[in-house]
Amino acid sequence: MSAVGGVEVADLGFIASAAITKYRFVKGVGTGDRSVELCDTAGEAALGVAMHDVEADMATQGAHVNVRLMGIAVVEAGATVTQYGKVQTDTTGRAIDAAAADNQLGVFLSGGDVGDLVTVALAGPGAQPVLV
Repeated sequence: MSAVGGVEVADLGFIASAAITKYRFVKGVGTGDRSVELCDTAGEAALGVAMHDVEADMATQGAHVNVRLMGIAVVEAGATVTQYGKVQTDTTGRAIDAAAADNQLGVFLSGGDVGDLVTVALAGPGAQPVLV
């Protein structure tokens, strides 16, 4: 099932420190310059979801990427995901069903299979636990 639309609530520009794939979770890196990169550890905290691609050569030139921090976001599924299930990131920034001990990044508003674009209600920066 594919996601339909999205509601912008809070997007902010960041500097891409490496190539970024849209609709995947990103995390902050470095200090002082608001740089982000794709999440690369399953279950880690995320800042938000990248809203567009940044190619590697553009990242080396200081390209910016808009990141959805709060609200409703379209995210690429990294496995079969469950509607209304809790969300975590996989090792490539895609959304998967959350394990109890991992950072819960939001709630799936739609289910889907690997590679599908699904809708997520984000918990906000810092991967606050989601109460459902």
